Amino acid sequence: MMNQSAKDIIANGEEFVEELRTDKNGRYRSWEHCYSAFSQCKDKVLTDANADYLCLHLAFYLASWGMYRGSSKLLQKDYRVHASTVEELMKKEYIDLWSIQCKELLSTDGKLVTLFILRDKLQEIYLHFGVTPTDTLITKILMGTLGCAPAFDRYFKDGVKGKKDAHLVFNEKNMLDLSKYYVENSGKIRRAEKVCFYWWI
Repeated sequence: MMNQSAKDIIANGEEFVEELRTDKNGRYRSWEHCYSAFSQCKDKVLTDANADYLCLHLAFYLASWGMYRGSSKLLQKDYRVHASTVEELMKKEYIDLWSIQCKELLSTDGKLVTLFILRDKLQEIYLHFGVTPTDTLITKILMGTLGCAPAFDRYFKDGVKGKKDAHLVFNEKNMLDLSKYYVENSGKIRRAEKVCFYWWI
């Protein structure tokens, strides 16, 4: 599945992080704010106030990352459309998905199955509100909240496939392939992650 070399993928990631480093208020930092907000509420009882706070963070993050264009239908909704999503994400049955490692998705303990149960639940939620639950929308939500999947947008697809208009869907097979690729190249990728972390701060 992966046409790009680990070296090329790492170089692309470093270029992206360098752009982030130069703008402390850049729009892509809304991922950091959203993920931090959800992480801070992970072990708390989900009150109405907390849920409202998380809805706002999720909505702004998705808007910053291009999901409030007219075609998404989210543009016609207020931020509270994400209330059921927040409630679902914060359920205890998904606690093992928070910041899950690739090697854990390769195990036989059911975490990968749980991830796609959650995907199906999120798809149902957005369909109920008349919003099309594309792979891009669902994976951006998973990345920005639990940190358990990459965002399957065109940039990610182009990056891992090494060509324009790459066809890559969010399913169990592709997540397994991506996880295997990461584990097999983990030494190189982890060294790059350390560099990116210091650039980020």
